[in-house]
Amino acid sequence: ATLRAAGVPALTDDNYAVMKVARIGCECGANVSTFSCFKLFGPEGVGAVVGDADVISRIRATLYSGGSQIQGAQALEVLRGLVLAPVMHAVQAGVSERLLALLNGGAVAEVKSAVIANAQSKVLIVEFHQPIAARVLEEAQKLGALPYPVGAESKYEIPPLFYRLSGTFRQANPQLEHCAIRINPNRSGEETILRILRESIASI
Repeated sequence: ATLRAAGVPALTDDNYAVMKVARIGCECGANVSTFSCFKLFGPEGVGAVVGDADVISRIRATLYSGGSQIQGAQALEVLRGLVLAPVMHAVQAGVSERLLALLNGGAVAEVKSAVIANAQSKVLIVEFHQPIAARVLEEAQKLGALPYPVGAESKYEIPPLFYRLSGTFRQANPQLEHCAIRINPNRSGEETILRILRESIASI
């Protein structure tokens, strides 16, 4: 809003914020907000721009060729994704909360502690008593866990994601890299995630 008042155009990248915050950029004073519909269970290669009509009309004017235009089937897929996304986010958050309670309650003896972090998606940071993180990740892949995001929060991410800590975490605490992993439930339930975690540890 301050930039707008000063006459400075503002565009916000609201990937991972849409459907998770009370107001996106254009609702806070930015001229336009942009986000990927793919990250909201929509089709590949389709994004959305929301905000000032004059800006959007200029964008639309550049999409004169058929290849640049969004077709009806794609638009409907975007709409379905926008309807589905908040429901799936709520289900996923519930799985994370239940996993948090189970892991901190001793469901897996090798787990020292677990916390929920908002790292683009809401994920669990799981710390082990011993430096077994890399080996757990290696075994988890063999049991069906995703080793890296396909397209964060896309319709293709069905199994849980077991992956290493972010660069920020590792830089702040290098030792934690060997003792902790991230888990994103995606579309999986807590029973599946616990099974993969237990079997991965047992295979070490």
